[in-house]
Amino acid sequence: MKITIEVDDDLYAQALAFAETGLDKPPDIVRAALLTYVRVKAACRIAEIGGNAPSMSDIPRRRGEHPME
Repeated sequence: MKITIEVDDDLYAQALAFAETGLDKPPDIVRAALLTYVRVKAACRIAEIGGNAPSMSDIPRRRGEHPME
C-alpha cells in the first residue's frame, strides 16, 4: 500500500540516529516503526489477558519439568 505521511523533522532525525545499519530510507524506518508498534501492542494485549485464568496450572518452561500444582 502506498500512503503519504507527514513526519516531524526532529522525530525523523531521532529515528535515523537510533536506526540500525541499512535503515536509512524513510520507507524502511516507517516499516520498522510499524513492526515495533504492532509487537508492543500485541504484548500489551497478551499481558492484559494474563490474569484471566488464575486457576490455570503453571506451564513447564523446560522439557522434563512437571507443572507445579
